[in-house]
Amino acid sequence: MNPKNAKPGVRLSVALLATCILGFAQASAAPPPRYQVVQVLIPPDEKPSGPLQVQAPIYKPHQVAIELSPDIWIASNESPQFAGITLFGSSNNEVIAQVNIDEPGVRLHGVSGGGSHEETAAELNLDEAQPTENLNPPVPIRLNPSVCLPVVLPPGTYAPTLDGFRIKADPHDPNHRICAPLGAEGYSRFPHGIKIDKVRARLFQVIEHSGLKWNARRTAFEVATTAKDEAGLLLMYDIRDPRNPRIVAGFLLGSEPHELAVNERNGLVFVGNLSDAPGVVPNIWVSVIDPSAPDPYGFIDTGWGNAVHGVVVDEVLNVVFGAARVGERLLAFDGSCRPRPNLTPTEEKRMGENCILYAVDVRHPFVKQVPEAEQIFGRMNIFAGEQCLPAVLHLHDVTVDPLRHRVYAAVHLIEYPTHTGLPEERRCREERVAQQAIVSKPSEGLRPPPGSLFLGRWVAEVNADPLSRDFKKVSFVDLSNNYTALRAPTAADIPEHTPFDKQFVHAHFVAVDPVRDVLLVTGEETGNLGVVDTRTRKLVQVIAISKLALGAKPNGVKPHVHGVQINKLDGSAYVTDEGQGEIYYELVTILKPR
Repeated sequence: MNPKNAKPGVRLSVALLATCILGFAQASAAPPPRYQVVQVLIPPDEKPSGPLQVQAPIYKPHQVAIELSPDIWIASNESPQFAGITLFGSSNNEVIAQVNIDEPGVRLHGVSGGGSHEETAAELNLDEAQPTENLNPPVPIRLNPSVCLPVVLPPGTYAPTLDGFRIKADPHDPNHRICAPLGAEGYSRFPHGIKIDKVRARLFQVIEHSGLKWNARRTAFEVATTAKDEAGLLLMYDIRDPRNPRIVAGFLLGSEPHELAVNERNGLVFVGNLSDAPGVVPNIWVSVIDPSAPDPYGFIDTGWGNAVHGVVVDEVLNVVFGAARVGERLLAFDGSCRPRPNLTPTEEKRMGENCILYAVDVRHPFVKQVPEAEQIFGRMNIFAGEQCLPAVLHLHDVTVDPLRHRVYAAVHLIEYPTHTGLPEERRCREERVAQQAIVSKPSEGLRPPPGSLFLGRWVAEVNADPLSRDFKKVSFVDLSNNYTALRAPTAADIPEHTPFDKQFVHAHFVAVDPVRDVLLVTGEETGNLGVVDTRTRKLVQVIAISKLALGAKPNGVKPHVHGVQINKLDGSAYVTDEGQGEIYYELVTILKPR
């Protein structure tokens, strides 16, 4: 392709690629760098406990997005009452702007260290009393939020109603958009992943608790009455003026969306959904959003068991990759596919059809290459039941090396499959509980894994180069750091007071730096960051990330290290830590390679 004839977005990608190739040629022979912490940002109401800590408006940060021109980075804040984004200047981390997407007066009750938003009761701080058995606010209040998150309706549909009340229209565009109602059961908004479309100066953010759901055929919206039924929402911000970011549109997603990928070649946004959508057929899909189209909604039906968590785009190949959460495969989608709704679905297949180029099996290579694999699965499947779904690999985040076309997927857990959409899942869960009660006897030498899972400490590397003789080959990165999964299934099995940099890396989020031959992997419950040499697939450095709050003691509470992103120019890494109650700080840790 001639860069002079390319579209603006492709020209930028080609220019960036050329810069990377130049750096790659200069650095490929050098050993991987050592990373050093240079700054730690903590919430403004926390007191610094070290010289590198600085107070800043970050609140339970999920991950960050980095923009090189202008030179900014943006944190996605999950914390109730502060949900939204914070924009920082990269040179000195000064605060440029903030956007709060929560409704004033929304609060969560019963939040404590180790609790999650799914496990806490929620209500609205209203003047009028509400019955305890119904946490939804009165319908007129739910449907008339004061903070308008403008949602684009499917063409030809009308604003949904509930109990005779119509959802509030977006005052800026009353014919095509509605304001998302307040979250079902009083839940506040809950942000997750963010990505920047630098070509179009847009920021996209995924949130839960949209207050809406799809109808059974995904042709129109309805008001969700329970949090279980709610769909997620993709917010689009205009960030042309970084000091005045504005939400310009919202697009309804599937059930429990977390991460997204933006294809800057064409502006398409791909978002997986972590679980099956109740009452919708088909019930598992990847949303493909075209923000510029009259009908922005497209659905890639990935099939039972293939709910996608992490997604990433290789713009050189124009392929989007998605990690099937418990489907044990990496899915490759056409990066230009604009799927249309399936208006006459038949019985859903285990594997979808539209826009899927191919799938790579991760399970069988894992069993062949990881010495402990058969023992782990064998130990867990004692409790699976004869007719039940066996234990599976839980794939999480993904990243891609656009120079070598290698995709990296975190093996986050080994667990029994959930949210598969399969009708036998509930029956299997009940049978498994009964089996555990009968079979788990010390005299028989059975040690059931705590919580019925093993914490993953591997990353799958998939060769996605179609011109390579090893196309689709799967290899594994070992993050055990001298621990074995059989001896330490969870972080609780590690001896108490062991420093985080001496523990294994519980693979959660991944980022690759092809110029420096480095893969970075966050350790969620192990409170650390692993540095991997991509040429040897060896773990070369483990860095402690989580920090105890002043005067706090762990008391069995584990940290919650989350995302990692890399600045492509200088190689600096931004690691987010969602913290845990008053035990561990909420953090954004900035590291630089040396």
